[in-house]
Amino acid sequence: MFLNRKGLLISPWQVDNALAKLQKQYPDMKKFRCHDLRHTFAYNYLLKGGNMYSLQQVLGHKQIGLTVDLYGNLKAKDLKEVSPYGF
Repeated sequence: MFLNRKGLLISPWQVDNALAKLQKQYPDMKKFRCHDLRHTFAYNYLLKGGNMYSLQQVLGHKQIGLTVDLYGNLKAKDLKEVSPYGF
């Protein structure tokens, strides 16, 4: 999902390392992991009108049930918030 300066894919652990450095620089910032970025993307994708089937494809879930289990419980109050992770 992320590319380096040479246009090559960055691994999740490299993203985690970059986040750790950023959080060390800004200790008051809310702690989060690489996987939290994935959830935030999915949450915001649905809030902006994306559908579960295309989200399933983007996330690489083999079964739509997993996508629905994770993200199918958005409620009206959630529509007012940008992300449950504070991004």
